[in-house]
Amino acid sequence: MSGCIKGRKETFRCCVVQKTQVKINAVLIFLINLIPICNYYVVGLFCIETRRKLFLNINKKIEMEGVWRVWRWL
Repeated sequence: MSGCIKGRKETFRCCVVQKTQVKINAVLIFLINLIPICNYYVVGLFCIETRRKLFLNINKKIEMEGVWRVWRWL
């Protein structure tokens, strides 16, 4: 989810969440910078979890279909 979906009532919330996420990520990167090994893992995990929750709120059906396709592909 690289951008906000237009024409949806969730659009405003989407933009706010994304801007907040960028700020939090910057803080996390700064704090975890002393532990390079954990840096990308922790920040990446945070991003994935945030996007997953946002995606669930927007369209649960698409997520389930996407997970199923990935699972079958693996």
